[in-house]
Amino acid sequence: MDEEIVQRIANLVNVLASQQQNNQQLALDISKQILEVKQKAGTVKCLSEDQPNTIPSSVPPEQRDEVIDSLKSQLTKALSEQEAIRQQNQELEKERDALQNLVKEYENGLETVTNKLRAYANAAAEGEMRLRREFNALLEAEKGTSATLFTENILLQMQLTQLAKTLRVAFEAKSLDGCYEEKIAQLEQEKKNFMDVLGISAEESESDGNRSPILHIPRTSGVIEEFFDE
Repeated sequence: MDEEIVQRIANLVNVLASQQQNNQQLALDISKQILEVKQKAGTVKCLSEDQPNTIPSSVPPEQRDEVIDSLKSQLTKALSEQEAIRQQNQELEKERDALQNLVKEYENGLETVTNKLRAYANAAAEGEMRLRREFNALLEAEKGTSATLFTENILLQMQLTQLAKTLRVAFEAKSLDGCYEEKIAQLEQEKKNFMDVLGISAEESESDGNRSPILHIPRTSGVIEEFFDE
């Protein structure tokens, strides 16, 4: 959106500059026309002044009236042409003044547009610099946060790994404890079956138990209980 506005302003500046050049050329042409009109008016005035106001002496008396009428007609025509040229000169001067005012207005408008465009460009540049600074600050903060999170994640992973090892050891110890009890029960059942085959009673087995070469190993407490008791 900002680029579109800048493009429109640039096009407007180009149009105003082109119109200003055209107006200046038109004002120059009008000035030339005024100069030509003034030169023509001066020429007519010189011609009217150069014409003799007296009747030539070589004119016969009977033709003097005709010559006088002719001179009056020429003088009237010259005065009419001079008046027309003067009026045309005044009109051209009015047009020149109007064009000069128009050129001045265009110049003022062009200066206003240029100032606004310059102010807009400065504001856009300042805004871009401010956004860049804010982005850099956010980036640095993000880097610091990422480093902190990375460290915390590493510590958490280490703690989870240690906890997993502890739980695995506890689970394996519990499994071994169950297998040990099952093995003892199996051995006792085999012992009972063997005694039944031999016909030995339970009382005799208990009395002979003190002399039995079998090593009785006391069952240790579970690792899970020890872990949670600590």
